Amino acid sequence: MKTQVPPSRPDQIRTLFDRALELDDDDRAEFLDRACGRNGALRDQLDRMLAAAAGDNAGVRDLLENLPLPASATLDDAGTDPVDGMGQVGHYKILQRIGKGGMGIVYRAHDTRLDRPVALKFLSLQHGADRSGALRLIREARAASRLDHPNICAVHEIGETPDGRLFIAMAFCDGETLAEKIARGPLPVSEALKHATAMADALSCAHEAGIVHRDLKPANVIVTARGEVKIVDFGLAKIRGMTTITARGSLLGTAAYMSPEQTRGVAFDARTDVWSLGVVVYEMLSGGRPFPGDTIDVVIQRIREVEPAPLETLRPEVPSWLSSAVRTALRKDPEARYGSAAELLRDLQSGRAGSRSTWGGALRS
Repeated sequence: MKTQVPPSRPDQIRTLFDRALELDDDDRAEFLDRACGRNGALRDQLDRMLAAAAGDNAGVRDLLENLPLPASATLDDAGTDPVDGMGQVGHYKILQRIGKGGMGIVYRAHDTRLDRPVALKFLSLQHGADRSGALRLIREARAASRLDHPNICAVHEIGETPDGRLFIAMAFCDGETLAEKIARGPLPVSEALKHATAMADALSCAHEAGIVHRDLKPANVIVTARGEVKIVDFGLAKIRGMTTITARGSLLGTAAYMSPEQTRGVAFDARTDVWSLGVVVYEMLSGGRPFPGDTIDVVIQRIREVEPAPLETLRPEVPSWLSSAVRTALRKDPEARYGSAAELLRDLQSGRAGSRSTWGGALRS
């Protein structure tokens, strides 16, 4: 039986639910007390939705998918930006808005102090006042700033506007997302293998530093004009020694790239990034996702229970060793998967070395 939505203010319900889901139990209760006030019906509705979400209830996800966007999100899309009216933030001159995600808006800017292009990421308006949103932005800056790797987008600093809005200043990567490249069709095998090796190397660096990305997907990988990949958006990163700001049982990341254990909201480790990389490599080679579906429920069910179509049947020129490596990365049981990104990296590197002589022209197809 599906949860019914009260007829008034479905946009408010969705906004409050999204914010409450990101908080721990104590902060969530305080937030709901403040947000709902004396509206007992609204509080009861949100409590039932949160309980259903913690239990992985299909009805509440279906409910959320059919709710309209929050009013604040509509305003944001219409052009109301966190830096609206600001030509400059500190020593950064704002040039143009270049991207928008679920949590943040990214601008191209010029660092007038060091005379270099940068990207500035601000919390979007609907998250700007949230403690959880601020913590997530700080966590992203802290995670990325601890990593020094050519395939991870460098973070320069975290700053604050005069009115208290946090932002991250990071290297500007001129290029397109991997998602945009895949949308035009499967990548040449040699190019996909090159990108897979670079991403595995970057994740290995992060894992050695105790950081799990948790949200690796083509939209979070930029391919520069020079053909180099840069992993971005560590906003969901799990950092060893830091307190989580995520509600137990909630689903983080994009469902299509989640590991089985991640979809269940249970404890997971660096092997979840190995899975996500396996999905990304599969998509680069085949042009499609290994676990397609029209709804989140269908996607999650396939992730947990269905084996993907073998790459060699979809694209015969993919080397058998590479198809096998992707299968290993996509084992449902983490114990049967590569134990680390470093293990996957070794197989990719040795396979590339062997393929240059054994497969020759096949890798260029």
